[in-house]
Amino acid sequence: MDVSKLEIPLWCDSRTLPRNKLPIWLLLHNIQDPMNFGAILRSAYYLGCDSVVVPGSDSCKLSPVVSKASAGAMEVVDLMRLSKNSTETDLCQWWKQQGGEVVGTGRGGNKTCTLETFKMRRPTLLVLGNEGTGIGRELEDCCDTCLFIPQSGESIDSLNVSVATGIILHWIKTSRTSDVLQT
Repeated sequence: MDVSKLEIPLWCDSRTLPRNKLPIWLLLHNIQDPMNFGAILRSAYYLGCDSVVVPGSDSCKLSPVVSKASAGAMEVVDLMRLSKNSTETDLCQWWKQQGGEVVGTGRGGNKTCTLETFKMRRPTLLVLGNEGTGIGRELEDCCDTCLFIPQSGESIDSLNVSVATGIILHWIKTSRTSDVLQT
């Protein structure tokens, strides 16, 4: 079989969010591991995530490993990338201007809440951090809330980013107050 390279379209700030439903997008901050990237895409597609956005650089590229880990989701999920001139904070600011909420992952100081206390009431941009460093201070400052998954033991202090993505997406999707924008 001869196929062309899969290109990720650029995110454009001229888009608008739909007003007839509560969309959820993922912003993947510098995910490096192709297995994590593929597993995140698979969970995002399976759980009905509307779009996945990746940075223009410093992030895992599409590859056969990503495709295999995604079980085909890489080809069907709405995937966008930021241009070299658009930053992740630009996307977060645009999202807020559209009436959405930016939700980070990790422990973001006074913005932190446990997963069980979060309810999706507005369009949600979920920011997922790098496997080693998380989302970083600049992105954390852009977030309205930072979610963390409470642990039952203390010997392991974090989850794999793809596992955490599945848990958080499932909670957010089932916690919606409705599927229509709340005003």
